Amino acid sequence: MAEEKKGETGALVRFAKDFVAGTVAGWAQVLVGQPFDTIKVRLQTQKPGDNTYKGPIDAFTKIRAKEGLGGFYKGTMIPMIGVGACVSVQFAAFTQAKKWFLGDNTSRPLSMNELFWAGAFAGVANSVLSAPIEHIRIRLQVQSGATLSPFALMSDIKQKYGLGAIWKGWGITATREFAYGAYFVAYEASLRLFTPKGKTVNDVHPIWLMLSGALGGEAMWIVSYPIDVVKSRIQSDHLDPKQATYKGVADCFKYVWRTEGMYGFWKGFVPCAIRAFPVNAATFAAYELVMRMMGGRDF
Repeated sequence: MAEEKKGETGALVRFAKDFVAGTVAGWAQVLVGQPFDTIKVRLQTQKPGDNTYKGPIDAFTKIRAKEGLGGFYKGTMIPMIGVGACVSVQFAAFTQAKKWFLGDNTSRPLSMNELFWAGAFAGVANSVLSAPIEHIRIRLQVQSGATLSPFALMSDIKQKYGLGAIWKGWGITATREFAYGAYFVAYEASLRLFTPKGKTVNDVHPIWLMLSGALGGEAMWIVSYPIDVVKSRIQSDHLDPKQATYKGVADCFKYVWRTEGMYGFWKGFVPCAIRAFPVNAATFAAYELVMRMMGGRDF
């Protein structure tokens, strides 16, 4: 009984640490990445024949000229509230999945296969929150004029199309989140290379934490970007099925391939790849350093 209670206490402490560190990491991720994300979404959702933005630099120049710096941070309120929760769930789920694989032997290193599935589990668990948050953010980002506030937009969607409409694109979001397997594999493999002999991940220098996080982010987007393009198209499409451009995910894939070919699935990748480096460097460094303030990672 005492051992069982001790185990439950340890799990709660791990969750609390992941929640706090993950929340701070999520804030860092939003503040660093939102301008890049806005450019990425504007390019992804631009239809064939629409030459509003000729590329990432042109998009940056035009958004700044027409909307000011605030244009890059449209839809930031929801991510600031929600991404903190998303990232905390993501790290807590990853830690829990690692514990399931490790059992009582927490001293052994996890295999790359185990890390992949732990990461994929974390991503899918996170999708319940990330789908509605990204849906609302995308709808705000693609508007170039005056916009509703995030909460007003959510209320408007709920009133016109029902509560479920806020989760539009959840299925394709959950599919994309399997790429968190690659995310955590690249991160953890890099950490192992940078961990001093005879030390633990809690001793890795912050510079190497940032580099490991950046490599994890690049790995995730290389794997998932074409799916993310379709997700952005689906989530920015009309909520009324009769007025929607796409009948569903499969139809969207076919449409992009038919009208734009392979290039269509990689539109906006350059700003996304550039964004991934500092964003994930900040995310993982923030997570690990906050964890160290609370005693460090257990495994």
